[in-house]
Amino acid sequence: MNRSRKGQAQIEDFSKAMNKVKDFVENVPPLAQDPGLGEILTIARAADARKAQNINALRVAQLTIVTNFMVVLEGTSRPQNQAIAASIIEAMEEEHGRVTKQQGTPDSGWILLDYGDIIIHIMTPKSRAYYDLETFWREGERVDLSGVLVPNTVPSTRGGASFLDEEDEEDPFWS
Repeated sequence: MNRSRKGQAQIEDFSKAMNKVKDFVENVPPLAQDPGLGEILTIARAADARKAQNINALRVAQLTIVTNFMVVLEGTSRPQNQAIAASIIEAMEEEHGRVTKQQGTPDSGWILLDYGDIIIHIMTPKSRAYYDLETFWREGERVDLSGVLVPNTVPSTRGGASFLDEEDEEDPFWS
């Protein structure tokens, strides 16, 4: 087969694959009927129970075949981020029988929990601002979590970045 035929065959194969993706994406159910919605609410409750901040969930099924949902949240300390991850892992296993492995460490500034159809990013405020995942996935459909998150009724008395430990102030992921 000469180069032009081989190239044309590759283009046709790619086109067929993209049509399959298009068919898949066009058949995404409405958010209220998405079978993963209950798991997203479980994740939000578990993270909120450990005082995670700025919890956002996006349905990205219409944008990619890699995953259906992306959850991005942050904690203010290494132990808190580890506790958030542990809380989510425990709740997902108990309530939905789902098991995952943790990738990343609290020291790295980013913990990732990959359930396949749901990817959870537990980040430091600085890592979250740097990678800006929500802007990258801005076309995703925002999941309303207001019904499951407990309002923060006690304002922080620490204020601003002054609450960081001295050790954290020198750490590029925490300062």
